[in-house]
Amino acid sequence: MSQRQFEKEALKRYANYQIRHPDNTMTPEQWVALLNCYLKREPLLRCAEKARISEAQAAMWYCHFSLAVSAYAIRQTRRKYRA
Repeated sequence: MSQRQFEKEALKRYANYQIRHPDNTMTPEQWVALLNCYLKREPLLRCAEKARISEAQAAMWYCHFSLAVSAYAIRQTRRKYRA
């Protein structure tokens, strides 16, 4: 699996969890816009405009996405070496 595919899988899992979370306030369309911006490494302001959220919210989600990808990598590594 390429790094890009790995990142997409991690973010897909994270977004699915967040979309179903009871405190979610964004539409699925906003999530897709946000994820696409993150994957394309678009500037925060442009991402915020596309997702119709504040720039601060976009920055927060970019940080959460980075952490989600790292956590997914750790879980995959543990799973690989546990076997």
